Amino acid sequence: MTMARKTYTWLTVVTGLLGLIGVASVIYRLLAGMKVTWLSSSVPWGMWVAFYIYFIGLSAGSFLFSTLIYVFGQKELEKAGRLALLSA
Repeated sequence: MTMARKTYTWLTVVTGLLGLIGVASVIYRLLAGMKVTWLSSSVPWGMWVAFYIYFIGLSAGSFLFSTLIYVFGQKELEKAGRLALLSA
């Protein structure tokens, strides 16, 4: 087995496990409701609003970073550009 094939298999297993954890978390959130997030009806906006603002900024910054690489041809940053596109 080549090194690239071992790496691909390892990444597939890790990605599969993370996917299963994510699916289990979504099911738990749907079954348990708001108590999973430690929010209540008196403060429903709490962490959700903070997460939305954080992830909007992360997505915009990642998109601009990937634009710098792929539109303006900054080839030395291409590896980071793939990760930026994934997070955008």
